[in-house]
Amino acid sequence: MSPTKEEIEAHFERSAETYEETFPVMKAYAEVAINSVPPITPSSVVHDNASGPGIVSGVILSSPSFASSTNLPKIYATDLSDAMIKILKKKPLADKVDAQVMNSLELTFPDATFTHSFTNFAVMGMSLDDAKKAASQIYRTLQPDGTAEVSTWKKLGYMDMFKEVVHQIKPDAVVYEGGPIPAQWMTQETLRDVLVGGGFKTEQIEIKAVARDISGSIWAKEGLQGFTQMMTKLVTESWEDGEREAFLKALEERIAQEQKEPRNYQMIAWIAVAKK
Repeated sequence: MSPTKEEIEAHFERSAETYEETFPVMKAYAEVAINSVPPITPSSVVHDNASGPGIVSGVILSSPSFASSTNLPKIYATDLSDAMIKILKKKPLADKVDAQVMNSLELTFPDATFTHSFTNFAVMGMSLDDAKKAASQIYRTLQPDGTAEVSTWKKLGYMDMFKEVVHQIKPDAVVYEGGPIPAQWMTQETLRDVLVGGGFKTEQIEIKAVARDISGSIWAKEGLQGFTQMMTKLVTESWEDGEREAFLKALEERIAQEQKEPRNYQMIAWIAVAKK
């Protein structure tokens, strides 16, 4: 049984304070996203959509083009999570970004506002219908010839560690590659279908797979504790009490081992670039 939308939202509310530290790979993927679209200039109008704590905004503003400049692009950052926006507003970049709480399904910006729109690792937390609605909002708010970048996951490498511990206790247990993310979201076809459903033309969409490594030591970080609990409940809900206790002990030991001798695990993202 997959976690509910409410459980996922609650997880991000709890992890807002430590999100960027817990998942440093998000900055690496933000850099890939920005380098995959036409150059951002001082005349650009950028949407950091489902922004989290403003990782995309931060990468743009810290780039050589803008780090020491006062001639900056206009950047709007929006997220459904009030906690994420509060974290963004505490950052030094806050006075350079218009940050506000906003639902990606109901953007309040006028049509044709943005030259660039970035939506990283957000739509796969939605139903397909909602994801297409979010894509239609991205399309609507883009200027003609504007560019959208949208990313989802192909592989969550750090789940390999979790799966190894599960199979240590119960070899026949099923652990999905995407963890709580439905399997259909791990394909580029789903991402393409969502963008087409939002209004983008198939021939204007390019999708590539991009791999980056992440350290297994992240399992010890406070920001991942809610995710660990969610995955443990998801996988062991039907287990006997003794099996669950053995798993929790084995997982604790493996996390401690990853802190001492961390292994690298491969993350793979689908990066889509779509032109209007």
